[in-house]
Amino acid sequence: MSGYEYKVVVAPRKPGKARGVRGFDDKYAHTLAELMNEQASEGYQYFRAESLPVDEKSGMMGKVTEKYLTLLVFRRAVAGAAEQEVPTFLRAQEPETVVESAPARREPTFGGIPTSSEPTGNDPMRLQKPLSDDEFAENIRELIEQDPDKST
Repeated sequence: MSGYEYKVVVAPRKPGKARGVRGFDDKYAHTLAELMNEQASEGYQYFRAESLPVDEKSGMMGKVTEKYLTLLVFRRAVAGAAEQEVPTFLRAQEPETVVESAPARREPTFGGIPTSSEPTGNDPMRLQKPLSDDEFAENIRELIEQDPDKST
């Protein structure tokens, strides 16, 4: 059972005339505010706006065209429904108790690959300081001396 009664109204497409209000935007806002205040005086509360497709027949042959309507949805509480049941997913959840002595987490092993966060001495991915031009040239010379066939 729903605790609300709904009313759907088509949103105005053009602003109404209002004394002392200038500009299209301000006139439209004033028209919308009047509509909302009218619904509020009947006990309805603004709930949401929806844009829905509608098939409209037009012309003599009844050609169907699709157009979108912007609808304003208002709701008000139904008398006697104040004590309705709250759905389970909306109820406040009790906090779970925290276990104080959780077992120690074991790091996985990957077939002899070290898992420590400290890089080993021969790790190619560890951060190194940049080489100077002389050090870089010396490393290239050493590589060429080791295998002269790959120098070209």
